[in-house]
Amino acid sequence: MGHNQQAGQRRSRRPAFKQTTLSFVIAAAIYSAPLHAQHVELNLPSQPLQQSIQQLARQSGAEIISAGSTLSNKTAPQIKGKVSVEQALNAMLQGTNLTVQKKGSVYAIVEKKAAASPAVQLQQKQPAQPEGFVSSPADQPAVKMNAITVYGAKDRDSQGYDDVYEKNYSTVYAGKDLIERFKGSSPADLFKGMSNVYSGDARNSGAVDPNIRGIQGPGRIALTVDGTEQSLAAWRGYNGVSNRNYIDPNLIGGMQVIKGPNQVRDVKSGIGGAVVVNTLSASDIVKAGESWGGEIKLEGSNNTIKERLSPSYDGRDYRDVVEELGLPGWTSQQRQDPILYKPLRSSSSNDFLNMEDQAARIALATKQDNFELLGAYAWRERGNYFSGKKGSAFYDKEGDPGFYDFVPMMARIYKPGDEVPNTSSRMESWLLKGKWNISDEQEISAGYRDSQHTYGEIMPSRISWSDTTQAGETIVPQWPLSTIDIKAYNLDYKYTPAENRWVDLHTSFWMTDADSDLYNSGGFPNAVGRFDWRFKPNAGRTPVPPGQPNPYLIKDTAHMITKNTRKGFNISNKMNLTKELDLTLSGSFQTEKLRSIDPYPEVGEAGFRMAPRSGQRKEHEYSFNLDWMPADWLSVSAGARTVSYSLTDDLLKSRMQEKPQYTVKWLAKELTHTLRTDNLTQEQIDSWVQHETAFRIQKEQLLYGHEMDLQAITDSVNTAMEFEKIGLQYQLGQAHDNLRMNSLWMADSSGDFHLENNPYLNGTIDLSKVDNLQENKVQTEDLIQRVERNNYKKKDHGGWVPFISAAVKFSPESRLYLNYSEALRMPSMFEGTLGFSGGFYADNPKPEHAHAYEAAYVHDLSRYLDASHADIKLAYFYTLTNDVIERDNNFRFANIDKQTLAGWELQGRYDSGKFFTDLSLVYNQKNEVCDDISATKAVGESIYKNPELYKKCVDHGFVNGYLLTMAQPKYSANLNLGTRLLDQKLELGSRLTWHSKHSNQIDQVVDSGFFNAPLSWDNLLLVDAYMNYKPRPDLSFDLVGTNLTNRYYIDPLSRTSYPAPGRTLKLGLTYSF
Repeated sequence: MGHNQQAGQRRSRRPAFKQTTLSFVIAAAIYSAPLHAQHVELNLPSQPLQQSIQQLARQSGAEIISAGSTLSNKTAPQIKGKVSVEQALNAMLQGTNLTVQKKGSVYAIVEKKAAASPAVQLQQKQPAQPEGFVSSPADQPAVKMNAITVYGAKDRDSQGYDDVYEKNYSTVYAGKDLIERFKGSSPADLFKGMSNVYSGDARNSGAVDPNIRGIQGPGRIALTVDGTEQSLAAWRGYNGVSNRNYIDPNLIGGMQVIKGPNQVRDVKSGIGGAVVVNTLSASDIVKAGESWGGEIKLEGSNNTIKERLSPSYDGRDYRDVVEELGLPGWTSQQRQDPILYKPLRSSSSNDFLNMEDQAARIALATKQDNFELLGAYAWRERGNYFSGKKGSAFYDKEGDPGFYDFVPMMARIYKPGDEVPNTSSRMESWLLKGKWNISDEQEISAGYRDSQHTYGEIMPSRISWSDTTQAGETIVPQWPLSTIDIKAYNLDYKYTPAENRWVDLHTSFWMTDADSDLYNSGGFPNAVGRFDWRFKPNAGRTPVPPGQPNPYLIKDTAHMITKNTRKGFNISNKMNLTKELDLTLSGSFQTEKLRSIDPYPEVGEAGFRMAPRSGQRKEHEYSFNLDWMPADWLSVSAGARTVSYSLTDDLLKSRMQEKPQYTVKWLAKELTHTLRTDNLTQEQIDSWVQHETAFRIQKEQLLYGHEMDLQAITDSVNTAMEFEKIGLQYQLGQAHDNLRMNSLWMADSSGDFHLENNPYLNGTIDLSKVDNLQENKVQTEDLIQRVERNNYKKKDHGGWVPFISAAVKFSPESRLYLNYSEALRMPSMFEGTLGFSGGFYADNPKPEHAHAYEAAYVHDLSRYLDASHADIKLAYFYTLTNDVIERDNNFRFANIDKQTLAGWELQGRYDSGKFFTDLSLVYNQKNEVCDDISATKAVGESIYKNPELYKKCVDHGFVNGYLLTMAQPKYSANLNLGTRLLDQKLELGSRLTWHSKHSNQIDQVVDSGFFNAPLSWDNLLLVDAYMNYKPRPDLSFDLVGTNLTNRYYIDPLSRTSYPAPGRTLKLGLTYSF
């Protein structure tokens, strides 16, 4: 949403106590400067000296430095009242051998006899001094303080955590330590513990698919890594599409999630928000004040086992393979592949001490006066994981193994504690980045990242469990592994001349290349072209005629090779119009190209395979933003943005050039109820003939009116009906139970249906008043027309949409902000190109149009709770999106009327230095989807029997649509608790995450199974814990346990019926130099 960045910069801040260890030379002259008063209201208890100084820095905003070891094992007295920073420090240091000196805005705590202190060394040569310090004279020795600690200065992660409460929009943040601690088994675990943020299909593939406040998908949530965007739409068969973003957690320095559409500078946002990922920087590796540094990180986790892969038999005669492997046979059911189906390994194979989930990272960096460089290599390899053992009752029920929602019976197949196939992962990444400070006003930064990821995945519809038990053991498919190689490049330039208020320029060029070799095309890895019914292993077979192609070959129809390239350019300039008013102008330009380089076979040989989508897409966005701060207590931000796009479906274009391409258009639905009689009368015959004649003339005219005139159709129908009437008259006085009463439900010019045209629902026919009704049932048959395609190009311009934000400060500790923002989303590459089970047939689909409201109250309680941090934030959000692009019952993309999301979020944190905690509570109050046309497409037998079941608005989404699988838990909570001990060398903590159960009631209002089955999940409380011990500043050990209670569960928003990992322990070692 709109925000006031200038206001955030100008308002008084109380920086966090977060500390950064430095090693630099400070001239002796620094300690001779006089102190001046800066008064602050304090109420500090008697506590360790280091904690008192941390809290003083936090509450006063002062920057305080000290030699790292000088504060150890010292206790500060109680300090209460309004005092200056000088007075507070002197009181704290009373009775010690320490004193305080000040230069500029920096307070330095030093030993009274610095020259004799072990922390002070004479230097023969004085290096460059930090900005703001005065160098000592040439004839005076310099003073070097080893291990200096800065209190009050904010690093990247401290700022990220503070932004949750300081920014005028909703955000959550995960810093380097948190990310590395709770990387989990899958990249999707990065979002665990984040308030109202999830990842779709967390366990099937090695990617993340961010979902923020119930909004998910390409263009809805933008994820960038160092400013580069790489999202791939992965087709999941009937179960929708995943917006996959491949990231290596071992390279992440920090990750911020911004909720809702926003206008944050240098951030790419969708209509639902943004995920901003920053990779490691030189500051993460090089100790402040040093010029070189390195870090080695080693990790090992349990709860994993090496996956069992089968070799490829693509191109071989399946009969040869059967004989070679000694198989008993091969049925015609592709799902019963005797090569890929394997028995699951039980918990007895899960060696507690195996530590076969292994990871390593090495990083080297340098920071010089004018430039910095970083290089890093990361590697991780993990086999299939084992599920949890406890709490499986919700997933242990009778179910239909042929249906697509396997969750109710999941625990009967993947038994608690068993191996979960297709969940292995191997990641290998390289990172190189640098920055050149051309001058104080200009800087250039560049980055290169290459991540290769090999992982297990399977199409949700290919894990059917029908007849998977042989000889008393459960067998399930272990598919071949998918591989993706992503290269990313970025080049950024900033120009901020100090004396020119009209220029604050940011530019960025970036590109991503994704080469994927995946197993998600929809087919089978070992699809047999034709089965030989005469074949008996080693006994006989049907010969292949000479010169003829072998029809019995195995074909890998699951394999898909694609190349996706994105290129982008961003530019923004901020101008200081007046003392109170800033204007920022921004533009972003992006091109995307998708290609499939594997040959696509003829339709008859496709083996359920998806057409290889291929296309080109361009998108431009422009915006302006005014930041106005008329008073210290009020800040306002307002502006507008516009977006346009164009898309070419290259696959459809090439096919149209070869021959005409056709699709179908719905003309009507033929609706029928049946009458029965024990005594057929002439009156009944005449009535039926009259009704049927009118119906057939209408139907024939609809289907053939373009070829025949009305009179010819009428004559033809009358002739046919004369014979029908004669036939019925032979049955006069007899029983007749098949008198079909037909009607037409006409579609509109777009092929859509409306309730007012349905004769059974608009009052024309009332089944409750029909005499001699055979059964209360209406049969349906579609009447369609073949239509030539001509829409391989699409484009649109969405116009300008506004955003505005206002924040009011009631006091230095409390404020209220209100945001309103509109945003447009154009159709994605996936939605705009030809493909199976999803394609856009409209020539000009409308862009999605989001209207987002947010109100929040924030209060800083640190001065009342004697804490360095004590904040609370309550936010209410309401998002209305019109013209949502959604898949319908006919597997077409179409604009539906609207989706409404609303809810409450409470966030809070407390940190006293020794104890710390943070809490988030979420109530997703509303997730409603409304659409007349979708509601009519869901009309079936149950609604004809009970019209009250018809619903224009439903929870979460309509049957067969994608929105169904994007619904978040209605209630959720996250709690972190921790303590720092042994002079902060030891940190102990735990994380509790809870969410409510979710079940969809669609099966109560529709009449048959549907393809995108929304998966249900149970209430869940997960308990994680960790220990971090740093015996030395350069060495740390980690012990992390996730899912400690070993729960059996499925992740929210899953599209694949796979249980999540069970109890997992991780050991880690980090050494810096």
